[in-house]
Amino acid sequence: MNWYYKNGEAKIGPVNDKQVLELAGLGKITSETMVWNEHFTKWQPYGETLDKTRETDLNSHSLEEDLPQATWETYSLLDPADTENHDDQSDVETAPLRSESYCSKCFRKFANEELVRYGVEKICPACETLFSKELKKNDAASRLPLAGFCIRFVAKLIDGVIIGIICMLLYATAIFLLLWTDAIFMPSARMLTFILVYMCSILSYFAYAAFFVGQYGATPGKLALGLKVVDVDGCKVGYIKALGRCLSEIVSAIPFAFGYIVAAFDIEKRTLHDRICGTRVIVKSAPGFKVSAD
Repeated sequence: MNWYYKNGEAKIGPVNDKQVLELAGLGKITSETMVWNEHFTKWQPYGETLDKTRETDLNSHSLEEDLPQATWETYSLLDPADTENHDDQSDVETAPLRSESYCSKCFRKFANEELVRYGVEKICPACETLFSKELKKNDAASRLPLAGFCIRFVAKLIDGVIIGIICMLLYATAIFLLLWTDAIFMPSARMLTFILVYMCSILSYFAYAAFFVGQYGATPGKLALGLKVVDVDGCKVGYIKALGRCLSEIVSAIPFAFGYIVAAFDIEKRTLHDRICGTRVIVKSAPGFKVSAD
């Protein structure tokens, strides 16, 4: 029968019946030690369970031959030297007396000596490689020279001026064409033209942001202030992520530009669209920092 016993908060086991008696003789299990086996419904003091256990289970292991009428007092008074010199010592298996803990990543149970400690985290060998990569990634991210809210706001204003000029040119071109063809006096043509120009203005902003961020890592406004958009590892952002980040700005703008404002209070100075797309805005000119092209 398999036994488990408590040593403080640690649960140790399984140990067999003979090992329990050996541990009792060594004083590692006392009458107050909480024990459990498959016949118990709860943990109980070993002294209260000894007689019942001997009657039901110890007979099958012929322990009476070694300890004919042993009581708890007999076991607890055994001399450790006698235990070491017991004739049947060669038949006794060594109990796996080990404390166990759970891996912080996969939550499986391992012996403490099998786990690698990272601060307060305990990691098993199977998870150690992935966990160490995450540590390096987080460490690199923590050293990024993050751009603050104010400088990003100024960069956005510069980009807004540039986009405004582009939109003004589009509207001026549309008005010129309407006047040239006399279509400006036709309400339906005028409405359709301005709808097309409005859509082109929106598309031009998406193309503007996606191209410059994907190609140069920043829009002209950010480039002018020495800023750069990178991913969470500090690497260059590609065209697809740049476009996704630009589209995510719609979420940041609604309502009342809340997604932009959170950057002023966020510990990582990230807007809502930065968090959606896994990007950061950094100061490219910070000493000792270089953006990876990977």
